[in-house]
Amino acid sequence: MKPVRFRVIREAAARIKHMVTWGSKEDDGNGNRAGRHHPILTRGVIVLVLAGIIVGVSLIVASPQEGHLDTGVARATASDVRLLVVGGDGSIDIPPGSPLRQQLVIRAVELKDVAQTLDFPAVVEADPATTAKLSPPLAGRIVELRVGLGDRVQKGQIVAVLKSADLAQAYNDYDKAQSALALARRTLDRQRGLTAIRAGATKDLEAAQDTFTQAEAESRRAAARLDQIGAPATARGAGEGLLNITAPVSGTVTDLSAARGTYFNDPTQPLMTVSQLDMVWVTASVSEKDIAFVSRGQAAEVRLLAYPGEVFTGSVSSTGDIVDPDTRRMKVRIEFQNLAGRLKPGMFGSVRFIAPPKKIAMIPSTALVLKNDTDSVFVETGPWRFEARPVTTQGSFGDEVTITQGVAAGERVVIKGGVFLND
Repeated sequence: MKPVRFRVIREAAARIKHMVTWGSKEDDGNGNRAGRHHPILTRGVIVLVLAGIIVGVSLIVASPQEGHLDTGVARATASDVRLLVVGGDGSIDIPPGSPLRQQLVIRAVELKDVAQTLDFPAVVEADPATTAKLSPPLAGRIVELRVGLGDRVQKGQIVAVLKSADLAQAYNDYDKAQSALALARRTLDRQRGLTAIRAGATKDLEAAQDTFTQAEAESRRAAARLDQIGAPATARGAGEGLLNITAPVSGTVTDLSAARGTYFNDPTQPLMTVSQLDMVWVTASVSEKDIAFVSRGQAAEVRLLAYPGEVFTGSVSSTGDIVDPDTRRMKVRIEFQNLAGRLKPGMFGSVRFIAPPKKIAMIPSTALVLKNDTDSVFVETGPWRFEARPVTTQGSFGDEVTITQGVAAGERVVIKGGVFLND
């Protein structure tokens, strides 16, 4: 603005000067103009020039004030159109005429019937009730191993032979007990005969009776010891130090930690594990927050990594009574028949539990805004008045999410355009 006004002033001054110069000369009779100045005209020109300069300076000085007035008018015009008003309590009002009224879409929270599904990691396991760990009852060395890992065995089948000095000692104890019992029986019979003909003292009969009772008890103890070991006295073979280890159940050898020549002296260390795999469990690890949605008898779908695209359907047979303190998960088991042997212990997969339908509050996912790192929605508390409220979501179904806490059915929330209120 200022450069333009200065230029105009300069051009006006130049014209005035030209006019003064031209008007101050007269013709000399030969067609030439003689230079002679007119004082009055010159003074008038000077006055005009000074007047122009004063006007120009006044315009230049006044220009900032005009700009200031123009800015004030613009501000006043902009302040007349307010998008929203934030109250001291955090509420947001949308005044009449605000363009935001055209941008916001408001809808009531609805209750919908939802058949909720929950997915959890799972693993195939053998039924513990039909799984047996074979441990040697005595210390000794494995001299024969008659089965391998994965072999099927029948109940009572010999799977290994153990040579043990403890077994030989047990047989010797049994033999001694039997000998002592036979002697005590003969002594008691003889003493009874003497007492009957009044040739023996009563105290001798009582002593013989006591000796027989003790010998009989020792004989039973020695026989029970052999039965516990698994080597009954009636089945004694030629090698008294050899113990046949038999399978307690029919099934498959699923674990083997013995080899021929291995020495075992810990009765708690198993030689092998035999499991019946005709019936197996699929064990799912359910997170603590979802325990309430899983119950016994509930339908379940199992998907295994080994069989992509195939679904095994079953129902919950048992739920755990405790939560693992480290993983914060509970064990849930689904029982499956496994006659074909396709389900193998150790397989990984997932289980989907199908909960019965129930009414759940739902809103479109577009209603959620992130406020202070928390999912929130804008709830209408009055005509075109809103407040931000944090909510707890549980799952999504298509374009909608379920709300478990924060808003109730029937409350009206902003489902579109909430981002304009979140700034």
